[in-house]
Amino acid sequence: SRSRIGLASDGSRAARVLKASLAAGIMSTGTQVWDFGEMLPAQMQQSMIFSGMEMGIHVAGGPAASIRLFGEGGLPLLRSDERSLESRISKRDFVRAPWNSWREIADMRGMQLIYQQELYSEAPNGLSGVSCRAACENKTGERLLHQVLQKLGCDMQGERILQLSPSGGELTIIDPRLGVLNSEKVLAMCCLIAFRRGNDVAL
Repeated sequence: SRSRIGLASDGSRAARVLKASLAAGIMSTGTQVWDFGEMLPAQMQQSMIFSGMEMGIHVAGGPAASIRLFGEGGLPLLRSDERSLESRISKRDFVRAPWNSWREIADMRGMQLIYQQELYSEAPNGLSGVSCRAACENKTGERLLHQVLQKLGCDMQGERILQLSPSGGELTIIDPRLGVLNSEKVLAMCCLIAFRRGNDVAL
């Protein structure tokens, strides 16, 4: 059992409905729901680390709806833990809380701003003179990337495209001169920059 569980969605209408259903079910067991609002899975993982959350659920809608389970430290839940959870739910092996002991949902949407601040800190001198466009299949992700780049002074009318993955964990650069730099190459470039700064990198 958990005293609190974090919930987030990709912002689609179907995901919001699924998240509301999950919240009701979780609250009926006496567990408190921390609502992180609309964010990418990568954002939720970082938010879980920051808030010390032991379990989180991210809901995505669309043609291929999905539910992602995260454990302590924002790491994906082990398959064995997933199977154990599925078994308990199918057998209704859980306690229902009395109607008058349901806890209020905690509004944790402020974590989105903390995540953005972390992204801003990666470019302390801004991105003035850089031109590009933000793209992501997930509209929440595209909006986030656009806001961050614009805030850092980036010209958003450029030909270079920064393509964020739907999960928010990978970035591809499409450059008119260099072609496509996949997420592995972009990661290698980021590692090189970190090493030159004298920083350690954990992958």
